[in-house]
Amino acid sequence: MKAIKEQLQRLNGEVGDDNAKLGKVVKELLKNPKDKVLKGEYSRIIQALAELNARRKDLEEKLLAAATAVPPPAASFGRAEPLVEEFWKKLPDAKVSRSRDGFETLRLAEGTAFPDPDESSALFVRPCYRTLYNKIFACIGKSTFLDYLLYRLACQGKTVVWCSKSVLDSVLLFTPNGVFEATSTAAFRKELRDPSTWFLCDAVEPPSKVAITVMASSPRNSNYNDYAKRAGTELWMGPWSEQELKAARATVFNSVNDETLSRLYARWGGIPRYVLQCADDPNQQQKLDAAVAVVNMGLLWKSVGNIEAALEVSHKLIHVKVDEEKCSRKRLVFGSKEIGQRVMQQLHRQGTAKLADFIKWSAGRPDLASLRGVMFQGLAHDLLCSGGLFRVRSLSDPEQRFDLTVPKMELKDVQDSDLKHVKLATTGSGLLVPVARNFAGVDSFLILPDKNGKAKQLLLIQVTVSAKHPVVMSGLQASMQKLSRDLKRLKHEMYFAVPPDLFERFRKQHFKGEAEDSVQMEQFAIEIPLVGFAPDGGDGVAAVAVSAASAGGGKVAVVDVGTRLWLSEALELVAGFACQVI
Repeated sequence: MKAIKEQLQRLNGEVGDDNAKLGKVVKELLKNPKDKVLKGEYSRIIQALAELNARRKDLEEKLLAAATAVPPPAASFGRAEPLVEEFWKKLPDAKVSRSRDGFETLRLAEGTAFPDPDESSALFVRPCYRTLYNKIFACIGKSTFLDYLLYRLACQGKTVVWCSKSVLDSVLLFTPNGVFEATSTAAFRKELRDPSTWFLCDAVEPPSKVAITVMASSPRNSNYNDYAKRAGTELWMGPWSEQELKAARATVFNSVNDETLSRLYARWGGIPRYVLQCADDPNQQQKLDAAVAVVNMGLLWKSVGNIEAALEVSHKLIHVKVDEEKCSRKRLVFGSKEIGQRVMQQLHRQGTAKLADFIKWSAGRPDLASLRGVMFQGLAHDLLCSGGLFRVRSLSDPEQRFDLTVPKMELKDVQDSDLKHVKLATTGSGLLVPVARNFAGVDSFLILPDKNGKAKQLLLIQVTVSAKHPVVMSGLQASMQKLSRDLKRLKHEMYFAVPPDLFERFRKQHFKGEAEDSVQMEQFAIEIPLVGFAPDGGDGVAAVAVSAASAGGGKVAVVDVGTRLWLSEALELVAGFACQVI
């Protein structure tokens, strides 16, 4: 205990030093918010603080455990239950069937099931599992992938030690001579010292062993704080595609109909736990409403600062997109369009200053581009409706620049049918935002009035944070067809609403589609001004930094003599379920 207390004291000193450095960087950022060196230093300190806080939390837990520890009973082991023995014996005989769509399902021999709480006998094999399996021999997946890996190892006659967080009092040893069960890994010390043994850990942080260790976990630092500090390989598995979910529904979850699947996929995104397993459970379905209800900018900052240290509620809202070939993390995204819209509505009710700070801070971060785009769209609409003077430049004539005065106006969420009935006699101005969000060429329609308050011009607004934003011609034409006769008679111009960092370098966009030249429309860039780093008390960045750091965390690495496995199934798969749908 004395050694732990000394480590805690040193860590507290390091945290204090880094917080002092952070305060200085924040003050400089307030003066020079575009300084890339300062931004880099800010991110580095945030990361360092996250790692220090994770280590501190780990030491505090160890200190508490040491103070309340009860001597553990001696590890014992013996032959596993007959059902587990039978499972291992017949696992190589499992049959793989392929659907017409090319998806595979692994079905165990009759009367056998995987050794997990769900006792599942069928495994949906995601295409990425084969990619992960191949990388494991050159590294890895999540709970259900471990079941698939166990099957492949059984076919090769390997010795495997298996432990899971869902079954804490049981560790299994699979060998060519049978299956053995113990109360802890200590009973299999000899096997774990053998470099040819495979050690599969489902959300359990393994001690350092010689065996080839594969640990699968959702991205939560608390599951692998110490383990992640060793050198190794980190692989990611992303959310499920709608096609994968439909294939799994047909083979494993056939009680869920297509309509329900599509509705829940649009709601949750690619999380099979909520789209398939808990499709008919109202208590589980309400969890999304609960997650949105508590979201705030502090929670968002913690999530983007270190998704692995974020609160569990964040994982329902923000997912990790993955490079399927490299099994590497690419970017953070909202789980679905519905989630993005609802989160934005919630954040807007809390004020726009912090939203603007996030959009400004996240410039130049490809991994946050999707989140930034969704948040900027809502903010842009809000600021346009607030009115004011906006800088505009023509995308055809570099010399044409002017200030556009937009009066304060009402933002109206409209259905397709509403647009058909807009009468200019009663509508002189307004920002019309389609609820369906299925207008491929337009995000909103801004009716600009003349000095007498009568509608004179219709601006087709495309909101973007990307330098390349081609216009889909078919989508633009479809959007125009949904307008009323009065709206069609107004002069039309396309305005790309962009943040300040993009305004000067945004270029004319090309039209995509067969009818590229059928519509002649001038293009302009309109700058949506953002406030600086000064939400709530003027020290917004510092407040953000502290909250992000306090979440704990740090970069996760997979490690071991052979290979390591890190995996995030849409950030919300738990041990046990995955096994049913992998």
